[in-house]
Amino acid sequence: MACSYLTQRKITVNYARETVTKSTNKGCVQGSICGPTFWNIIIDSLLQRLTDAKVHCQAFADDVVLAFSSESSSTIENAANEAQAMVLTKKLKFQNPTIQMAGSQINLVEEIKVLGLIIDTRLNFRSHVAAVCKSLSKSTSY
Repeated sequence: MACSYLTQRKITVNYARETVTKSTNKGCVQGSICGPTFWNIIIDSLLQRLTDAKVHCQAFADDVVLAFSSESSSTIENAANEAQAMVLTKKLKFQNPTIQMAGSQINLVEEIKVLGLIIDTRLNFRSHVAAVCKSLSKSTSY
């Protein structure tokens, strides 16, 4: 049963009197009865490995946040190099702040992805809608 669930899957989209069907072998079927169970099996093994490695993990839906400490400051400095920050405002004009962590400057970005949602500095969600449309287009085009 599990084998048939994971193979020979198809995506079908009906739109504007057109039907497009495409085979897929990626992802966990959303809205299915077995989907949450398969997802839990996968995420549980990841969380267990991270816990065994003494990394604090926090998971929500399909996002995982990691927090760690180290006796080596270089390890934390390397993590700081990958961190991002964003200033959210509708109309206020401001000079970009300087944000530092462990002596490294945190990059300010125009958009950031949190819990699967792309948030931009104007809070208009155009980037998120564009990304969803692009993803849908990829999954339905030949």
